[in-house]
Amino acid sequence: MSVKLDSGKSVQFDPSKYQNFDHGYAFTVHKTQGASVDKAYAFMSPSNNHSLSYVGMTRHKDELHIYGSLDKFKSYEHMAECLGRRQQKESTLDYADSAAKFQATREQERKAQKQSTATAQSALGNRSETSAALSRGQTLKERMDAKYGERRDHEQQPQMTLKERMDAKYGERETGHEQQGQQGRKMTLKEQLDARLEARAGQQKDVGEQQQKQPQKDQGHEM
Repeated sequence: MSVKLDSGKSVQFDPSKYQNFDHGYAFTVHKTQGASVDKAYAFMSPSNNHSLSYVGMTRHKDELHIYGSLDKFKSYEHMAECLGRRQQKESTLDYADSAAKFQATREQERKAQKQSTATAQSALGNRSETSAALSRGQTLKERMDAKYGERRDHEQQPQMTLKERMDAKYGERETGHEQQGQQGRKMTLKEQLDARLEARAGQQKDVGEQQQKQPQKDQGHEM
C-alpha cells in the first residue's frame, strides 16, 4: 500500500504485516447518527449548520479530529461561526400572511387598472359621440329620436297574419297563371272532342243537303 503523508513524502508498506492496521471508511453525517467510534475525523464545509456539526462531532469515544478547507473557510473564527449557525425551521404557514397581503395588493391594482381603463374608454366614447354629432349637425337627442322613432313607427304598422300573407302571395301567383293560360293555354281533351263532334256534325249536314239536291237535278235532266 502506498500512503502520501502531509509532508508530501510517499510511504509503501504491506498491511498484512501489521496486526493493528485496518481500513477506514467515510460516512455522511446522516449515516453516522447513532454510531460510536474510537476515533472520528470530521471534514466540515460551510453548508454545515449547528445540528449537523453536533452530530458529526459527537460520534467519537477517544479522539476527534476536525478538518476544513482554507478555500471554504477564511479563518478558524469563520469556521466556528458557520458550524454554530442555527437553521430556523420554516413552514408554509409562515408565508400565509405574506401571500394574502400580496394577493390583496394585486386585486387592488387590478381594480384600479380596470377603473382607469373604463374611465378612459368612457371619455373617448363621449368625445367621439360629441364630434360625430357636431359634424352632422345633430344633437344626441335628435339622433336618439330618429333612431327609436323609426322603430316605434315600424312597430305601430299593422302586421299581416299568416293567412293574409299566404293569400296575397299565392293569389298573385294564381292570377299570373290565369293570365298566361288565357294567352296561350292548350285545349283540354273534352274541348277537343266537342270540337271534333261539331265538325263531324257539320260535315254530315253538308252531305245530307247535297244528297237532297242531287235527285232534283236528275229529275230536271229527265224532263
